Amino acid sequence: MDVPALHLVIDGEADVTDNNPTMMEAVDSYLLLKKDKQSPTFIRAAKRNGRYVAEALGNRPITSYSSSDAATFRDHLFEKGLSLGSVKRIFGSVRSIINLVMREHGIEGSNAFARTYMPDRDDSQDRLPIPQDKMKILQKACQETDDEMRWLIALISDTVVLQALLMAVWRRKPKNRVLIHSDQGSQFTSRDWASFLRAHNLEHSMSRRGNCHDN
Repeated sequence: MDVPALHLVIDGEADVTDNNPTMMEAVDSYLLLKKDKQSPTFIRAAKRNGRYVAEALGNRPITSYSSSDAATFRDHLFEKGLSLGSVKRIFGSVRSIINLVMREHGIEGSNAFARTYMPDRDDSQDRLPIPQDKMKILQKACQETDDEMRWLIALISDTVVLQALLMAVWRRKPKNRVLIHSDQGSQFTSRDWASFLRAHNLEHSMSRRGNCHDN
């Protein structure tokens, strides 16, 4: 039986052109739209997460991904050894990128990464403290490099707090009183610490016990 206008029907082997942004183009567009909120960490995360999608599923137009593709991507991340929390963060980033670009370009359709099922996995790991011998090596390397970032690391690592703070004062030479915030670690409640702050016109701000975010 002849079917009218059969030549207009697109069969399964036809190459249908999708001119919508690819995943990596969407990342670039997203970062351009978010330029007022960017930080180096924000930029790295967006590019990295977009690259994860492109490597696992191909750098395809964002509307060409399906929900089964998203499930494949989820399983790919788990196979790479990422924890459930990390996978959720990556999916959150990818969803945000695609959602914003679709809105800005007036693209109709759904976000394939919007409702991907995440299984319950108890794979979170407690972060263990750095061993003291490793900490000493780190502190020595920080002191030898002698820049602000390394001295900040030394300050945070507790055992050379006065040397690190002295270096910060020497480098910055503050003219006005400066607020120094810390937790209630023993190094920050010592007499040496208090005397140093008084001698250098520094004001100590200390969080409540067990809460380092309260001021």
